[in-house]
Amino acid sequence: MSGPVNLNLVRKAPRSSEDLLTLLFEGLDWPKPSNRDIDEIPLMAWSPEELHLDPSSVSKLTKIRQLPKLTDAQPFGVFILSFEGGRLPVGAVRRVVNKLVRKQRATRARAGSLWDLHDLIFFCQSDTGTSTLHIVAFKDTDKVPVMKVISWSTDATDNRIALIANENLPDLVWPTDGAADVDSWREQWSGAFTASYREGVRSADALATRMADVAKVVRDEALALYEVETEQGPLRELYREIKVSLKSDLTAPEFADLYAQTMVYGLLTARITHPEDFHADAVSSVLKFDNPFLDALYSNFRRKGDQAFDVDEFGLHDLAELLARTDVNQLLADFGVEERKEDPVVFFYENFLELYDPDKRRELGTYYTPIPVVRFMVQSVDTIVERHFHLEGGIADSSTWADYSKAVGSAVPKGLDNSDPVIRMVDPATGTGTFLLEWYRQATNHLANENRDKNLASIVERMDAFEINASSYAVSHLKTGLELPPHLRQTTRVNIRLTDTLERSEDSEIFGLFDPIAEESAAAEKAKFVLHHSVVIGNPPYKARSRGLGGWIESGPWPGHSQPPLDSFREAGNGSVEFVLSNLYIYFWRWAIWKAFEHPGPDTPAVVAFITPSAWLHGIGFRGMRRFLRKQADTIWVIDLGGENRGTQTSENIFPIETPVAIVFVTRSGTADMDLPANVSYVRLDGTRIEKLSKLSDASLDDL
Repeated sequence: MSGPVNLNLVRKAPRSSEDLLTLLFEGLDWPKPSNRDIDEIPLMAWSPEELHLDPSSVSKLTKIRQLPKLTDAQPFGVFILSFEGGRLPVGAVRRVVNKLVRKQRATRARAGSLWDLHDLIFFCQSDTGTSTLHIVAFKDTDKVPVMKVISWSTDATDNRIALIANENLPDLVWPTDGAADVDSWREQWSGAFTASYREGVRSADALATRMADVAKVVRDEALALYEVETEQGPLRELYREIKVSLKSDLTAPEFADLYAQTMVYGLLTARITHPEDFHADAVSSVLKFDNPFLDALYSNFRRKGDQAFDVDEFGLHDLAELLARTDVNQLLADFGVEERKEDPVVFFYENFLELYDPDKRRELGTYYTPIPVVRFMVQSVDTIVERHFHLEGGIADSSTWADYSKAVGSAVPKGLDNSDPVIRMVDPATGTGTFLLEWYRQATNHLANENRDKNLASIVERMDAFEINASSYAVSHLKTGLELPPHLRQTTRVNIRLTDTLERSEDSEIFGLFDPIAEESAAAEKAKFVLHHSVVIGNPPYKARSRGLGGWIESGPWPGHSQPPLDSFREAGNGSVEFVLSNLYIYFWRWAIWKAFEHPGPDTPAVVAFITPSAWLHGIGFRGMRRFLRKQADTIWVIDLGGENRGTQTSENIFPIETPVAIVFVTRSGTADMDLPANVSYVRLDGTRIEKLSKLSDASLDDL
């Protein structure tokens, strides 16, 4: 590898063919041909429409020229493609070059080109006001040819130009020794397209940074390709499928984000769960996730990318190679050791998300719930179920409604079957599955060795969760799957669904009963509106001024009711201050109360355990909400954790936010006198973050 290439020549190269040739002949020391004119190849007929590209949006291919062979030993052929007008994202370049390669290979003898596919370099110049250069080459893999791309424009940052000049282009410098060893030369110039990641990373921070960098490029390029596609384009077709099946209000930028996180985090998930099947060409393969929906989503994203070549998209193949060379398990084991964090998989994801899209993370309130908090909440629910529901097995209890009704001397509640389980939990915003994992661990503590596998399966089958973020969804499946015994993992998986909890799907079977995407949507709708859950637990997202984001909770319709569920939180004469109800966590509170207390009826034992902002405990605008909760429940426990970081009376928060939070348990035994408002018990924990978490670790609900 030679030294850095002249930065000025690199920056100018996208402007014109002359500037590109100057970079090649003066910057990369390519020998000038004896005939200074570049041989013209007849312009190939091509139609943007046949490549599903909008001719009014994408650049027009105006010239295809071939650089003559400069020395007898030259191991690669060079084509220069010129485009005018419109945008030319990498995805569009890929489709054009694919067609050129197919056409060229069919007629290469006539065109005088004897190069193999992996020995071709394409310089694609596009002038759209901002001139861009894409250098394209192909790499052979065990499966399919993989396209590699180096791109920059005349307005690229100095750091971007320096990276390309220092890391990529030196491998394209012409050898000074005349390249007697053609194989070594081929290995050298091919190295320009490997992004210089030739060894596995040695720290989790470095891997998270690399994954975030790739995800950003994938997201931005996927959106750019979407914008120049016709309505019949494969990316737009996939967007419509996902929008109809999973999220009706999905926007194109959200789809690009879903695509990016699924592809990038999918590789890490496959690397961890099936290391025996993972290799450097994994991005071109059918990856295994132990999850039919993730399998289908990933394969759809691959299949719809391009039918001709399963090519590298924006650094994904480099990432696969990097993961193949990296001891990922060792990185995960070491990650977070300095802060004594107990969940390395999640903390790795937290770091990735902060690097990938910190604004979105803060906007949605996506923060990891500390283990002591999760453990305290789950153990407290376990105690509540055992004592107040009179179920000796706690959250592991497998009693049916027939068993329960016989024990308490009441009829099976209307809408429930005798064989339905009394204890079924749901986490409506599971994130990375921390509550699910702790629930599973706490429940298994109740089990004896006899029939343990059967009882383990029963516990897992009675756990449900919803998550709208694609990579969080993948992480939660990864975590919970790894927790199950290997033999159980083959037949059982936790029911985590990629869905918007507050959304209702109008038609979840539009693509057929055996389409995994449609099946995921149908299963989510069933869990949301058919199955009964006696426990709702979690840490829902917070976002003020969320009018319009509450789905049917905020705006209806609600069968049998003329007003949306959120109206139950309102109070006469309180309208001027009830704007505070337009917050995501309030929508989730209303959903949880409906789910556990009102569906299917008022006679069932129920508990909602949430950690959320604490403003609703005392704010004037929440009077109706407090009154409604006391009417629905018979007992409420409040553990106020403070955390107000604004004003003069500050308190250290357990989260990296400025909003004070509280843990609240809202419960109904099913046998109490519901004409009386719920008893409320309150305690406030003061001190530092560490002190608060320590108190939760050492105390039970009774102690507090």
